This record gives sequence, C-alpha cells and structure tokens, in this order.
Amino acid sequence: MTIILSDLPYELLFKVAQHLTFSDLWYFGTCSKSLRRLAWELILTKYQINLIRPKVINPFAQLVHAAVAYLERYGHLTTTIQSVANHLTVAINDRTPHQDDNDDIHGMAATLDFLLDHCLAILIDSIFLDLPSTCSDHQWNQLSPPFYDQQYYTNPSTSSSSSLASSNTSSTTTTMNNNVTPMNSSYDTSTTCAALRMADFLSILDSILNVLFVAPPHRRLLMSHLHRVLVQLTKQYRKKDQSETAKMGLRVCILFICRLVQHGLLSVSDVNAFARQLPEFFITQPSDVQFGRLGDLYDQNDDDDDDEGTIYTIGGNIVMRMEHPRWQLWFQETELRMMILLDLVRVVVGQLHDQRQDRHLDRLDLHHLTSMLQDTFAAFSAFKPS
Repeated sequence: MTIILSDLPYELLFKVAQHLTFSDLWYFGTCSKSLRRLAWELILTKYQINLIRPKVINPFAQLVHAAVAYLERYGHLTTTIQSVANHLTVAINDRTPHQDDNDDIHGMAATLDFLLDHCLAILIDSIFLDLPSTCSDHQWNQLSPPFYDQQYYTNPSTSSSSSLASSNTSSTTTTMNNNVTPMNSSYDTSTTCAALRMADFLSILDSILNVLFVAPPHRRLLMSHLHRVLVQLTKQYRKKDQSETAKMGLRVCILFICRLVQHGLLSVSDVNAFARQLPEFFITQPSDVQFGRLGDLYDQNDDDDDDEGTIYTIGGNIVMRMEHPRWQLWFQETELRMMILLDLVRVVVGQLHDQRQDRHLDRLDLHHLTSMLQDTFAAFSAFKPS
C-alpha cells in the first residue's frame, strides 16, 4: 500500500516541519504542485508568512522569499551572494518606472521606496525565522561580532562543499573578498551564519543599488526595520516561554548591526540611535541594585523611606541593596546588557579609528551608548573608601 505524503495528518506533518528550516520547506514545495500547497500551508502555520494569496497580488514577495531560501541553502558558495544580489536588483529595477519627464520623479521615488521597504522587511525578518525555541545561557553568551579573517563561511553541513568551491572559483574569490569579510570558523550556529550572510548580502546589494539609482532610500529603511525588530523582540521577551529565544534574537540582532557597521551601511550615529532604544528591552534597570557598605546603604534608606528595597549581606559589612523583586533576573539582564554594549562599543571604536582622518567626530555621536555603559558600570562601582 502506497502512502502519499500529502495524505498524512496535518498535525503530524507540522510536527515534522518543526525540525525543518524555511529553506527546507521552500524547496520541499518545489517538488510538485500539491506539495507546494502543503509547503506553503506549513510555512503559514510555522512562520505566519502567507505565500498562497500573494502569488497572485504580489509576486515580488515570492521572489524575495525565494532569494532568502537560496541564500540559506547555497550562501556558503562564493558566487551565491553576488548572483542573488544581481537578480534581486534586476527585479527591483524592472519594477521601477524610469521616465525622463520630471513629473514622474516622485512616482519613481515612491515605487523604489515601496519595493526596497518590502524587500528589506523580508530579508531582515529571515534572520530570525529559525531561532531556537529554547536555548541555554551558554548558547547566546557565545555570540560575538566576528573580527577575524577566514577564507569562507564555515557551516558544519557545508564545509566540504565550501572547500570544493574554493578550489574551483579562485578568480571569483578575489572579487568577493573585497566586499565580504567571512565569518570565523568558531561560529557554528545557523542563526549566526544567517545574520553574517545577510549583512554581507546587503552590502553587495547596496553597492549595486548605488550604481543604478541616485540616493536610494534603503539605508534609512534599514534603521526603521531594525527598530521594528527590536520592538518585536521586546514584546517576545515579556512572554515567559519565549524569553530565552528573545535573548538569542537580541544577540543576533546586535551581531547583524555590528556587521553592517563594518560594511559601512550603518554609521556611528545610527548605532547611537539604536542604543537609545535598547533600555526598553530590559525589565530591570542598572540602578535597581546597589553595592556598598552596610552603613552607607542604610543612610540612603533614611533619606528615602518610601523605597527601602531589600538588603542582602554579601560578606562582612559589604551588602547589596535590591529594589527589584527578582534579583536573579537583574544579574542575567546586566550580563546581557554588558555583552551587547561592549560588542557595539568595540565595532564603533573600530569605525572611529578608521575614520579619524576623514572627518571631525562629534562627541555626542556616542551619547546614548556611553550613557548606558556608565549606568551599568555604576551599579558595580558604588563602593566608597573607608
């Protein structure tokens, strides 16, 4: 008796789909028309991406999703990123009206703005599609911006293919290395690969768009979508069963931003503007906890009787004053806050060092970033000399 895959219970198929990535489901849908319908239903259920109706009303979205799936599966090859960027730019160019009449300039700008906004939304959201539902602190603690030079992306499932491509495409490698700084071999998580690969892809897409269009709006739109992602992660972090996934998402987002800064797609001012929104992600604040000597903290309580907090003895007369009821959450968030801030500072300092002879830098470029660092460090530097 032959069992057709599409005849299996949908609940069983969706259970299997939980172990598959977006690209797996996408290419599963290319096997036949019936399986395409099934794959799109699974994608709609798992990712809330509707590929069924937009096939008729918005084929451009189909093209961008296809680019995402292709990048995820073949992005380790040196020619893939450039090829996908070329095809996507052609699609954008073909859908943008080009008229010599000055009356159509506004129409061209509006169309380009719409296409790039829709394109960037899909590309950036794809980084966070397959974040693990549960992850330990060890996993998201290990993420860090890549400041190493390796020849290729190293994905555990594609390392052999990557080495084969390196021997057959030496001429292309020279061109790609000018635009892409591949990731370090120690980064072996798929989410990290996706973030780095997408930043490298956007860098090449940026270089092509700047040739075809005058002042394309994608950099402005890029910041808008990054703020949107941060808002989504903030809401996700408030859900108890998704808080660890949101932490991983924030680390991946910071990694993505650091890569964009390295490529010059984001400026120091953009990083500072993004840092201004970061405190909204956290539940606790650095000032919720104070370290000091027993007498000093009790003296502070006498001045403010309405907010006494909780005093924990650490050792001798060294105590900790906790104003938030979940002190363990404060420690975890402080650790996360320090990691992402140091990552941002490290990449910003690198950019400032590279640009020190190019322009005069305003000290306010780093106002919000340095303010967050000072507030976080202040919680640990409240000891007073005896």
